[in-house]
Amino acid sequence: MKRPCSECPFRRLSAPGYLGEASFRPREFLGPHWHGEARLPCHMQVDWTAPDAQKQAQEAPLCKGLLIMAKNACKRLDNAEAAAAKDETEADPDLVFRFESEFHQHHQEIRPMAWSSNQRLVESGLLNPNSISAFRAGYADGFQGAEMWAGNDRDFQPGAYRAGYTAGAGDSPNKPKT
Repeated sequence: MKRPCSECPFRRLSAPGYLGEASFRPREFLGPHWHGEARLPCHMQVDWTAPDAQKQAQEAPLCKGLLIMAKNACKRLDNAEAAAAKDETEADPDLVFRFESEFHQHHQEIRPMAWSSNQRLVESGLLNPNSISAFRAGYADGFQGAEMWAGNDRDFQPGAYRAGYTAGAGDSPNKPKT
């Protein structure tokens, strides 16, 4: 077999994230084979539910996609059997990933989108939930989120923000203070 199987996770057009039991965990899936001596059989040649699955895995041909990716990346594999097979393999960077980073990006962990923008920012580590500041309503003129300062110290409130204006109906000096 010169090409990887039709469902090979090393193909550029493979199902994103699908790695069997290691789905959406590409580092866990690839690491032992890319950085260690673990053998990776073609997953289509092994019945993983059978009682003799480990024996089948030892006898199955090596994953052609891994061998092509290693050839594409000029990577030396630590598994002796895989290293010898890689030397007999032709590179194909159009069909199979070239770099480990491409594999990781294609099969990265995918989580459902959070509903609110603040929740998405908190989940991605870009926003501390204890430091969320309130925004004042007003007219948008392209300066949303600017720190609130109306050109004088009377309206300056550290940590408060304005919604794109310096003075509006809500900031009327005749408005009673509460």
